[in-house]
Amino acid sequence: MASRAGNGIELDLAKVPRRETGMTPYEIMLSESQERMVLVAKVGRQQEILDIFHKWDLDAAVIGHVTGTGRVVIKEGAATVADLPVK
Repeated sequence: MASRAGNGIELDLAKVPRRETGMTPYEIMLSESQERMVLVAKVGRQQEILDIFHKWDLDAAVIGHVTGTGRVVIKEGAATVADLPVK
């Protein structure tokens, strides 16, 4: 998504809801078993989206934000685990 838009993105994997414990950042980013979906909301509408998910008892969390850096930065808490150009 970031590449097609010409933007960057920063994600914090420590905020990602998950069913399994002890997953590495690599496993989180690649895991299809987590059935993870990502939605990009306009700034200021995050709570509205969270409220809709919670209304239907679905897990949801703000895990990152769009940047203008042209890079994909993946963090786990304070530690940067990947920093790549979006292209």
